[in-house]
Amino acid sequence: QCRLDAPASDWAPCSSPQAYEHLAEGEHTFEVRALDRAGNVGEPAEHAWTVDLTAPESEIASGPADPTNETAASLAFGGSDNLDQLSQLSFQCRLDHPASDWAPCSSPQSYELLAAGRHSFQVRATDRAGNVGAPAEHAWTIDLTDPETAIQERPADPTNTSSASFGLAGSDNLDELGQLSFECRLDSALETAWADCSSPKEYADLAEGGHSFQLRAIDRAGNVDESPDSYSWTIDLTAPVASITAGPADPTNETAASLSFTGSDNLDALAQLSFQCRLDAPASDWAPCSSPQ
Repeated sequence: QCRLDAPASDWAPCSSPQAYEHLAEGEHTFEVRALDRAGNVGEPAEHAWTVDLTAPESEIASGPADPTNETAASLAFGGSDNLDQLSQLSFQCRLDHPASDWAPCSSPQSYELLAAGRHSFQVRATDRAGNVGAPAEHAWTIDLTDPETAIQERPADPTNTSSASFGLAGSDNLDELGQLSFECRLDSALETAWADCSSPKEYADLAEGGHSFQLRAIDRAGNVDESPDSYSWTIDLTAPVASITAGPADPTNETAASLSFTGSDNLDALAQLSFQCRLDAPASDWAPCSSPQ
């Protein structure tokens, strides 16, 4: 005689094997007892088990940043189940399906020398009942390409302005301009350290003389432009000097006059200077001229 989940059912004749179908999820107890021809009833034998139809869940706790310039990856994961503890679950992982199939794994799962491009990691848990959970997934991009940097607006060279403003721009294989970050330095010959900057980058109260500005872009993966853009210019605050080398006698009875002049400068050669002349100021104002006037 057998019974299932007493007192839900009572003893009933049975033979081995005793089969049951469509059992509900949960705990079950099966009992069987023997009766001899004399009418003696033996003590029941019992077997208890649990029907578990609930799949475990997987969770990826940590993985590579997206994007990253690291070709190695380490992914930590865990799981939960209605019956089993984490230590009782088994896990399977796969990378870049369908390039690889499910294989047993444990946390953390590590990979080395991954190629540049998009990658996808999946992990799924299996409980002791054999239920397989839905995969958890982490996707990321390995970006090994440096961004490009470009200085846009810039001061004239030379200039008599002691301030400077620079427009910053860049391009990247993955990131848009707004996703790039920039580092600047001024007068790198003095071993100035790189510092974070944004567009426009402005300087004030610069000293007279030569200056050099450098700019490099950094993308979200951490790649740094190894060929920074640079611009050099000179701040010239020293005025040139004009000299009149010849002119009419004083006094003279000539109504025509010819005056020769020249100039000198701390930076420019004579041919690079321009001149303005005026006669009998304030009767006339400054106007372009050349020697002799």
